[in-house]
Amino acid sequence: MRRRFCGFIAIAMIFAFAFTMTACGSGDDSNSGTISFTDDAGRKVEIPKNIKRVAPSGPLAEQVIASVAPDKMVAIAQKPKGEERQKILGKFMDLPEIGQVYGKLPFNAESLASANPDVVIDIGEAKKTVVEDMDKISKKCGKPTIFIEMNFNNADEAYKKLGKILGEEKKAEKLAKYVKRVNDELAEGMKKVGDKKLKFVYLAGKNGLGSNPKGSFHMQMMEVLGDNVFVSAEKSAKGGANEISQEELIKLNPDVIIFEPGSIYDSVKSNRAFAQMKAIRIGKYVEAPAMPYNWLGFPPSINRFMGAQWLAKLYYPNEFKFDLKDRITEYYDLFYGYKLSDKEYNNIVKNAFFK
Repeated sequence: MRRRFCGFIAIAMIFAFAFTMTACGSGDDSNSGTISFTDDAGRKVEIPKNIKRVAPSGPLAEQVIASVAPDKMVAIAQKPKGEERQKILGKFMDLPEIGQVYGKLPFNAESLASANPDVVIDIGEAKKTVVEDMDKISKKCGKPTIFIEMNFNNADEAYKKLGKILGEEKKAEKLAKYVKRVNDELAEGMKKVGDKKLKFVYLAGKNGLGSNPKGSFHMQMMEVLGDNVFVSAEKSAKGGANEISQEELIKLNPDVIIFEPGSIYDSVKSNRAFAQMKAIRIGKYVEAPAMPYNWLGFPPSINRFMGAQWLAKLYYPNEFKFDLKDRITEYYDLFYGYKLSDKEYNNIVKNAFFK
């Protein structure tokens, strides 16, 4: 009897040891424990094997993560403002605001820590200080932080990587297919356009005298479809527009002018300086759609895939034959989980086409 009891104790100890090894991430099939992940900054980070709570580093990462795993989001950069945005992004309204690591919003490490994420994910352009920045966030909030590089050209691969990390491979594959289709169509269509590529300038700020220069990360998608005529040695690292003088703008004389939402789009016809520009005179100017985010890359995230299809149809309708409304409706359903009505679509793009 005593031997049998000792045998039970030994078996129990073996099971307890096995459980402990599993919980600490011994490399078996269990969903618990941690795994070693090398992020796109080259940092080796221990992250949970089964991630259930995730926080973004800012608006760019927020868009991507929310499209793959909305139910795992435990924080948001900034709560959506305005009735329309809240309607589309209402599921995130009750999440704590954490600001952003890169950009104008102040970063709130305390709010991030209180959200208690399993991991913090930064997505986008690899800044020169990305390694130090990610390490700094981890120290401040006590959570592992990883960086995934995503630009306009590699978004499909970045989605697949993120889907694997978050255990959302099926959803990530659908999103990857969408962005890959857009990029493939752009490449094929621009071959047909050839040397007929339009010259454009993007104007930001209330007075329309701000712009992002050629070669900046924010202009990446737009420069696939047109020639950005604003050139500057200074490229903004935080998304803020560079100043451009009225005289310089008149000299650039672009084929197309794209105004930032909320700028002087409605009044340019009566503005003496703008009215003398060819694009304004002949009605080749538009206002970028901005629901729920600016479609052209502010922030420069997956919203650009709506913007890319819009600009393709706007600039080169003969080379791009797809139905824009169908594509945008599909995007809202797939990326936001939102059924966009005809009325909502028409309101969003009301200033998005040439007069």
